[in-house]
Amino acid sequence: SHANTVKLAEKLVDKLDGAEQVFNRPLFHEVVIRLKQPVQDVLRALSAQGIVGGYPLDEDYPELENCLLLCATETKTGTDIETFVDAVERIAGRLQKAAAPVKPKMA
Repeated sequence: SHANTVKLAEKLVDKLDGAEQVFNRPLFHEVVIRLKQPVQDVLRALSAQGIVGGYPLDEDYPELENCLLLCATETKTGTDIETFVDAVERIAGRLQKAAAPVKPKMA
């Protein structure tokens, strides 16, 4: 539903460092969100938890690298949306830490 998709987009952008809604236009039932992390890694981790995490757009639109097409239908509850956002937040945090450069130790 429109309301659930808007809620999902707002929560992702608010909770995830660097996440942004790509198009600054009114949306209908779907939204494009860009993440700082590689979306394939995020989707793989979500799938391992039994969560369908959206459609990665970069295969069809290379200019939309690290972007997900998302929707939240009328069958999704507020709790479902929170669960999804929390899972993406945890995964993104783990990926961010794993990608952080290691500072060399000086002798």
